[in-house]
Amino acid sequence: MRLSCRRYAILTLAAVCGSALAQDAHRLREHRGEMALTQARVLSKHGLHRRALAALTHAARDCPALASQSVALAFELGRSSRQGKSISMPEPVSAAFERARDTGQPVMLFLARPTCGLCRFTQQNLKDPKLASSLRHIIKVDLRIDAQENRPLLNQLSAKKSMRMLPFIFYLSPEEEIIDYTSGGQEAAQLAAKFKSVLTQTLGATDSKLRDRFAKEVEKAHALVDNGKCGDAMKAYQAVGKLGIVGEPAKKVQKIIQAIELIGQAHLTHCQNALRASAYDKCVPGLLILESDFAGTRIAGRAKAELERVKAAPKGKEALERWTGAVAGKAAASASEPESAPPVSNPVSERQASSMLSMAKAFLTNKRADLARKHLGQLIAKYPNTKAAREATSIVKSLK
Repeated sequence: MRLSCRRYAILTLAAVCGSALAQDAHRLREHRGEMALTQARVLSKHGLHRRALAALTHAARDCPALASQSVALAFELGRSSRQGKSISMPEPVSAAFERARDTGQPVMLFLARPTCGLCRFTQQNLKDPKLASSLRHIIKVDLRIDAQENRPLLNQLSAKKSMRMLPFIFYLSPEEEIIDYTSGGQEAAQLAAKFKSVLTQTLGATDSKLRDRFAKEVEKAHALVDNGKCGDAMKAYQAVGKLGIVGEPAKKVQKIIQAIELIGQAHLTHCQNALRASAYDKCVPGLLILESDFAGTRIAGRAKAELERVKAAPKGKEALERWTGAVAGKAAASASEPESAPPVSNPVSERQASSMLSMAKAFLTNKRADLARKHLGQLIAKYPNTKAAREATSIVKSLK
């Protein structure tokens, strides 16, 4: 009987501890989700809509309770990204400009007709190997001039330039301003000269190797900031800035660096306000996340200094020890979890999958099928046994 009581007590204690750890893990996800929402708002204010949408995806994934706020902000981003557009665009062109704003690359609109001999002649010349290095940095969109969905775009372009002989080739900046324009068949040499001029105006470099390196390093930095690793991202962007690229791409990099600093400051201010109110369970996890995610920056140093203040208070020290354990436990669990482990359907998976599905539907409503398709694919891969995954599969089929 004594052994049974002892065993019961141990099991009860384990259940209580397990429940406390689960609560800490849930609250930690809430903190990360709230930080991702703040990150999305700051990035959107700087016009970095693609980075903001990536942050929203993390917010919805890390904390399903914030899914509704994430979807609402996604709608807001969709509206603001369409405001002030000078050209009415079909979806492929809209997606091209979204990418252009992210990379700083120019957009090339190739307007042609399948039966046009000069169009086929120019398309064949575009396959010249000598043009490949330049074309890697130009976002080319092929448009049929006789397609009804392209009519509004054609009307607006024809009002800006005289369109007499096919094919019509427009070179536009990420801000949708016309940089250059040609009409009629183009030899490879003519295309090469035009590409050089356009790339010099937009990317600020004529050296193709330098442009390649710049593009690769920027993509790496983007991936870091999308995953919340703001400290590593800032260092990566600063390294990119030293490559010698000037013009719009350099301005874009500086804009992101400024946005990251504002994101860190916003989180830090929130934590400092909570610390003044002795709300340790609100400030400690935020400070720990700042110290980790902004490592190597001034923000991380200030977060560490605030944690020293927390240690000075008995209740603060207790909260710090508990939250440090929760953060370490989460990191250890993530490290030990095999990447290829098959996902299991459970209430948490169902909620997270449902959040991702809501986000994808929001993208579809905002006519962003490219982003919707990407998130639906991630949902199906991560939560294949959920109800949301089954619905996502049917939506993906309908998009093809």
